[in-house]
Amino acid sequence: MRLWRDNSIDGEWDLPEEEIARRFLASDWADVAWPLDRALRAFMTDKGKGGLSSVWEDGAAYDRVFDIVLQARRDTREDTPR
Repeated sequence: MRLWRDNSIDGEWDLPEEEIARRFLASDWADVAWPLDRALRAFMTDKGKGGLSSVWEDGAAYDRVFDIVLQARRDTREDTPR
């Protein structure tokens, strides 16, 4: 996924969607009691520890990150003993 660090034109960088999802799920943002889309976007723009401090063009790449995170959360729930 193409990102721009600190919303800077010369801060362009790439990170695979799977890695963005992995970093999000390992961050404190994954546990925030917000809707998933809001928490994921906050993580990606967060300049603090753990965030990506980046902006991106919305589209298929962001949708893929969202879907990977959503599936990982579903898998975790299914693996939890009842």
